[in-house]
Amino acid sequence: MPIKKIEQRPLTVGMFTNLFMAIAGWTAYYLSGMQATLLDGNFSFIAVLTCFATINIVKITQRTSKRFPQGKYFLLNRCTQYLKKH
Repeated sequence: MPIKKIEQRPLTVGMFTNLFMAIAGWTAYYLSGMQATLLDGNFSFIAVLTCFATINIVKITQRTSKRFPQGKYFLLNRCTQYLKKH
C-alpha cells in the first residue's frame, strides 16, 4: 500500500469522527443550552479543519517534479514551524 494511502486513511477516519463529535456537541447545545457543549462542538470542528488541511498537505508533499524529485516534504517542516509561532 502506498505511503500516501497509509497516511490519509487514519486522517480521514479522524476527520469524520471529529465531524460527528462536532455535530453531537452542537446538537447537545441546542437541546440543553449548555455552553460547554457548544465549546466542545466548536473545538471538534476546528479539529476537522486541521485534519482537512493535513490531508491536503500530505497530497501536496508527495507530488514529484523535476525540481523536487523526492517530493515536497520540506512543506511539513514549514507548516510545523508556522504553527509553533502562532
